[in-house]
Amino acid sequence: MTFDKKYAEYLSYFNESFDSYLNSLSTVPNNLLDAIKYSANAGGKRIRPVLLFLANDTLGGKKEEVLPFAIAIECIHTYSLIHDDLPAIDNDDFRRGQLSNHKKFGEAMAILAGDSLLNLAYETVLNLPTFSTKHAKSLKLLAEYAGVGGMIKGQILDLFGGEDLNNIDGISQILLNKTAKL
Repeated sequence: MTFDKKYAEYLSYFNESFDSYLNSLSTVPNNLLDAIKYSANAGGKRIRPVLLFLANDTLGGKKEEVLPFAIAIECIHTYSLIHDDLPAIDNDDFRRGQLSNHKKFGEAMAILAGDSLLNLAYETVLNLPTFSTKHAKSLKLLAEYAGVGGMIKGQILDLFGGEDLNNIDGISQILLNKTAKL
């Protein structure tokens, strides 16, 4: 099977699964769920979950086994985009051709939608019917790479990097942490 076909297969599987997951969030207030779904369904390549499926497939695993982690990664990615667009960070009015979350729902709701997605990421994995040491190690790594030693560090470097933004090493550190670690 070609890469494009495999990518399309995993993308379709993920999108259907992610939509089902979001629709199952029955305890989330409707206005918050609307803000979450707005950004979660804004499009994008979903490269992170697809890469997870591909790596898992290469190692002989089943996609269902890593689906909660794929959802968690996409929740974290979406939260980071919502927060990145906020007035205090990049102050972007648009994301992927549509209004940024804070422009559509207000700044407070955007913050809460982002915070909710971050927490949902961890809840998704912690709610596995069986939670093994392997899951704990994977979740720890995900938290580290999404946290102050990874994605947040990259955002800090992007915002406050100063002179480091004028050289390839500084820019590489931003890209490594803000984008690549997740």
